[in-house]
Amino acid sequence: MCFLKLPSFYKIPTPIGNYTPDFGLVVQRKGLKDKTAQDYWFVIETKGTNDIYDKKNLRENERAKIMYARKHFEAAGINTIHYIAPVKDYQAGFTDIAGDLPPSRTAD
Repeated sequence: MCFLKLPSFYKIPTPIGNYTPDFGLVVQRKGLKDKTAQDYWFVIETKGTNDIYDKKNLRENERAKIMYARKHFEAAGINTIHYIAPVKDYQAGFTDIAGDLPPSRTAD
Protein backbone atom coordinates (compact mmCIF):
# COMPACT_ATOMS: atom_id res chain seq x y z
CA MET A 1 0.00 0.00 0.00
CA CYS A 2 1.28 3.43 -0.91
CA PHE A 3 -0.25 6.79 0.06
CA LEU A 4 0.68 9.84 -1.93
CA LYS A 5 -0.22 13.50 -1.87
CA LEU A 6 -1.37 14.40 -5.34
CA PRO A 7 0.87 17.05 -6.93
CA SER A 8 -0.49 20.55 -7.39
CA PHE A 9 -0.46 20.13 -11.18
CA TYR A 10 -2.94 17.23 -10.91
CA LYS A 11 -6.15 19.12 -11.59
CA ILE A 12 -9.60 18.07 -12.70
CA PRO A 13 -11.19 20.82 -14.76
CA THR A 14 -14.75 21.70 -13.75
CA PRO A 15 -17.10 24.47 -14.90
CA ILE A 16 -16.55 26.23 -11.55
CA GLY A 17 -12.76 25.97 -11.46
CA ASN A 18 -10.04 23.36 -11.20
CA TYR A 19 -10.25 20.73 -8.49
CA THR A 20 -7.35 18.85 -6.91
CA PRO A 21 -8.36 15.86 -4.74
CA ASP A 22 -6.56 15.30 -1.43
CA PHE A 23 -4.52 12.18 -2.02
CA GLY A 24 -4.03 8.95 -3.86
CA LEU A 25 -3.59 5.40 -2.69
CA VAL A 26 -2.23 2.37 -4.50
CA VAL A 27 -3.05 -1.09 -3.17
CA GLN A 28 -1.44 -4.19 -4.61
CA ARG A 29 -3.07 -7.58 -4.16
CA LYS A 30 -1.47 -10.88 -5.03
CA GLY A 31 -3.05 -14.22 -5.76
CA LEU A 32 -2.32 -16.73 -3.00
CA LYS A 33 -1.39 -19.53 -5.37
CA ASP A 34 0.36 -17.96 -8.35
CA LYS A 35 1.40 -14.66 -6.68
CA THR A 36 0.16 -12.65 -9.68
CA ALA A 37 -0.08 -9.03 -8.56
CA GLN A 38 -2.76 -6.54 -9.50
CA ASP A 39 -2.71 -2.84 -8.64
CA TYR A 40 -5.78 -0.83 -7.59
CA TRP A 41 -5.62 2.97 -7.70
CA PHE A 42 -7.77 5.27 -5.58
CA VAL A 43 -8.25 9.03 -5.58
CA ILE A 44 -9.70 10.19 -2.27
CA GLU A 45 -11.20 13.42 -0.96
CA THR A 46 -11.61 13.86 2.80
CA LYS A 47 -14.17 16.42 3.94
CA GLY A 48 -15.28 15.58 7.49
CA THR A 49 -18.40 13.80 6.23
CA ASN A 50 -19.41 10.76 4.21
CA ASP A 51 -22.57 12.50 2.98
CA ILE A 52 -22.35 14.50 -0.25
CA TYR A 53 -25.45 16.45 0.84
CA ASP A 54 -24.09 17.46 4.28
CA LYS A 55 -24.41 21.27 4.14
CA LYS A 56 -22.74 21.64 7.54
CA ASN A 57 -19.42 20.14 6.40
CA LEU A 58 -19.49 20.80 2.64
CA ARG A 59 -19.77 24.15 0.95
CA GLU A 60 -21.84 24.22 -2.23
CA ASN A 61 -18.78 24.65 -4.46
CA GLU A 62 -16.99 21.71 -2.77
CA ARG A 63 -20.00 19.49 -3.35
CA ALA A 64 -20.23 20.60 -6.97
CA LYS A 65 -16.53 19.91 -7.62
CA ILE A 66 -16.88 16.42 -6.10
CA MET A 67 -19.89 15.73 -8.32
CA TYR A 68 -17.99 16.96 -11.40
CA ALA A 69 -15.00 14.79 -10.43
CA ARG A 70 -17.27 11.73 -10.21
CA LYS A 71 -18.48 12.46 -13.75
CA HIS A 72 -14.87 13.00 -14.87
CA PHE A 73 -13.78 9.55 -13.70
CA GLU A 74 -16.93 7.91 -15.13
CA ALA A 75 -16.37 9.57 -18.51
CA ALA A 76 -12.70 8.58 -18.55
CA GLY A 77 -13.80 4.94 -18.51
CA ILE A 78 -10.74 3.88 -16.57
CA ASN A 79 -11.89 1.03 -14.37
CA THR A 80 -8.56 0.79 -12.54
CA ILE A 81 -8.99 4.17 -10.81
CA HIS A 82 -11.61 4.47 -8.08
CA TYR A 83 -12.70 7.92 -6.91
CA ILE A 84 -13.95 8.02 -3.33
CA ALA A 85 -15.46 11.25 -2.04
CA PRO A 86 -16.34 12.66 0.33
CA VAL A 87 -15.03 10.63 3.24
CA LYS A 88 -15.16 11.68 6.87
CA ASP A 89 -11.72 10.39 7.80
CA TYR A 90 -9.11 7.81 6.87
CA GLN A 91 -10.99 5.01 8.61
CA ALA A 92 -14.12 5.71 6.56
CA GLY A 93 -11.95 5.86 3.45
CA PHE A 94 -10.49 2.43 4.18
CA THR A 95 -13.99 1.00 4.56
CA ASP A 96 -14.90 2.39 1.13
CA ILE A 97 -11.66 1.08 -0.36
CA ALA A 98 -12.23 -2.40 1.03
CA GLY A 99 -15.64 -2.40 -0.65
CA ASP A 100 -14.07 -1.50 -4.01
CA LEU A 101 -11.48 -4.29 -3.92
CA PRO A 102 -12.41 -7.69 -5.30
CA PRO A 103 -12.33 -10.63 -2.88
CA SER A 104 -8.94 -12.20 -2.31
CA ARG A 105 -8.16 -14.88 -4.83
CA THR A 106 -7.65 -18.15 -3.01
CA ALA A 107 -7.36 -20.48 -6.00
CA ASP A 108 -5.85 -19.08 -9.17
